[in-house]
Amino acid sequence: MQSTWFALSGRINWTTWILHWGACLLLAIPLCYAQGGRGTISGTVTDETGAVVPDATVEVTSLDTQQSRQLLTTDVGTYVAPFLPVGNYSVSVSKSGFRSEKRTGIILTTDQAATVNIVLAVGEARQSVEVSANAQMVETTSGAIGQMVSSQAVVELPLNGRNPSDLAIQAPGAVDGTRTATIKGVQAGMTMPQETGASVNGSRIGGVYYMLDGIQNMDYNDQHAAAFPNADATQEFRVITNNFDAQYGFAANAVVSVVTKSGTNQWHGDLFEFVRNDGLDAADFFSHKTDGLKRNQFGGSIGGPIRRDKDFIFGNIQITQERQAQFSTSAFVPSNQMLNGDFSAITTQ
Repeated sequence: MQSTWFALSGRINWTTWILHWGACLLLAIPLCYAQGGRGTISGTVTDETGAVVPDATVEVTSLDTQQSRQLLTTDVGTYVAPFLPVGNYSVSVSKSGFRSEKRTGIILTTDQAATVNIVLAVGEARQSVEVSANAQMVETTSGAIGQMVSSQAVVELPLNGRNPSDLAIQAPGAVDGTRTATIKGVQAGMTMPQETGASVNGSRIGGVYYMLDGIQNMDYNDQHAAAFPNADATQEFRVITNNFDAQYGFAANAVVSVVTKSGTNQWHGDLFEFVRNDGLDAADFFSHKTDGLKRNQFGGSIGGPIRRDKDFIFGNIQITQERQAQFSTSAFVPSNQMLNGDFSAITTQ
C-alpha cells in the first residue's frame, strides 16, 4: 500500500476537507498501478566458470517492509524485477547443486535501473554465502543522465517557502525558468511567486515534465510544476536531463520524477516549525519601512505499519500562516514647467 501526503494552508473547513480527501483516496485506487518513480533490479546469474544458470530462484526483498518478490532466471540466466519502490533491498539466489548467495545493502533510488550480477559456487543447497557490504551496482540497461536529489538534501538545504521543487535547478544545465521565460499572461522577466518552472539545457519551462509518484504533476495553464509535497513528505527526486526512455512520452527536454515518503515496519515521525520574519530585512527605498513579513510554517508527519510486513501508512501535514504589511509608495512626477527647465515651484532644496 502506498502512502499519501497532504498540505493545508489558511482556515480549514473540516467537513469539506474530509469529503475532499475521501474522494481523492477513492479516485486513487485505480492509479495504484502507476509505475513512474520506481526502480528496477536486474542481472545475470552465472557459475564460477562463467556459464549461465537458468531456472535459479531469485528473491528480491525490501529491507524496509520485508515484502518480497520471487522469480526465476531465464534460459540465458537473466532476471528482471521491475516496478520496485525506492529503498533498501537484498537479493537472494538459490539453485539445486549450488550454495545459496545473498546480497544486501542494495539501495534503489528513483527511476534507477540497477544491475546486480551474482556468481553461484558449487555446493550443497543448505550452504549459503551472504555479502553484507554495500553491493556494487552498475547501470547497464539505461543511458539516461540525471541528478539525484536525496532526502537529506531536501531537508537540509535552505528553501524559501519549503518548496522542494526549487532544488531541480541544482541539476547541471538547469536554471530557474520563471525569471527569464515568457509565461502565459506574464511578461518576460517577471518572477512567478511561489511557482517553480525549471529550464533545462536552454529549453522552455514547458519542456520539463514533472511526475509525482508516477502520475503527471503539471500545471498546463502556465507550463510548470503543480503543487509539490513539502520537504518532510518528499523522499527524493531525480532530474533526468538527457537520453531518457520513451516511457516519458510527454517530456520534450527533461523529466523531474518525485517520490513521496511511505510507511515502514518502524513507526517514525516528526514535528516542525519554520519561522521567517523581517528582523534582518532592508527597508523599502521609497517608504523607508520593512514589509513586516511574518511567516510560520508548522506541522508534522508520522508513518508506520498497519499490519507488519503487509500494509503501511504515512501522513503529513503542513500549515502556512503568512502576514505581511501593505504600504503604498510615492513617486516624483515632474510637471511641464520642470520638463522645460523651470524648477521655481520647488520651495525646498
